[in-house]
Amino acid sequence: MAKLRLIEGMRQGQSWHAAAALAELRTSRTAAYRLLRRAGAEGDEAAVVDGRHGHPAKVRAPVRAWLVEQ
Repeated sequence: MAKLRLIEGMRQGQSWHAAAALAELRTSRTAAYRLLRRAGAEGDEAAVVDGRHGHPAKVRAPVRAWLVEQ
């Protein structure tokens, strides 16, 4: 997972920008350091789970109907 590679790179002393490039992850400096801080507090696996599920209004009608059926 890209976020885990970012965390590992930063822990090895790479700058946030270099670690993000190697992890092929587009992120900001603030988000990278926030992720690193969260990984230190909660553990690596827990830090990369953000719990977002998207916004239902962005789902097209046929997909929404299928989801409601399921």
